[in-house]
Amino acid sequence: VRASSAWSAASWPSRPTSEPKFEPVFLSAQEVEALAEHLAGHAPDDLFVRLAAYTGLRAGEMLGLQVRDVNLLRRTLDVKRTYQHTRDGWVESSPKSDKSIRTVPLRRMLVDDLTEYLAEHPHRDDPTAPLWPGRNYAGGGEWRGGLDWTKRMDYDSFYRRRFREAARAI
Repeated sequence: VRASSAWSAASWPSRPTSEPKFEPVFLSAQEVEALAEHLAGHAPDDLFVRLAAYTGLRAGEMLGLQVRDVNLLRRTLDVKRTYQHTRDGWVESSPKSDKSIRTVPLRRMLVDDLTEYLAEHPHRDDPTAPLWPGRNYAGGGEWRGGLDWTKRMDYDSFYRRRFREAARAI
């Protein structure tokens, strides 16, 4: 049987998509501050949100930040690596493109917040230490959800357990 040339891929009906198209939502400065304020009881989540919102860094870039990437004197942040959690554990890689490796200017309020934060960071003297700690979610009791500086921050867990709830609240 020979296929007719009248039928082409363009003549077939398109398949319906099962998921709606993702549309990003951009927050105003007031909404960012309201979100950060809602997360203030779970520091450093509030600073994480402010830094991401006011610098435009992607989640993997935020997780890739190390203590040495923060330059308080120059009021800049160096974006040199990304981190992603996979089934095989943490994977370090380069940002999306060569242009994604960059130095980002910081607002004065972020410099002030980062100065305070780094003063309390238990590994501030280790330039390769992750900027953001993980949290304990195993077991129960008072330490559940507490900061664990031996772990990396898990963005998916942060999004599910903290961010989404705070976004709904505001």
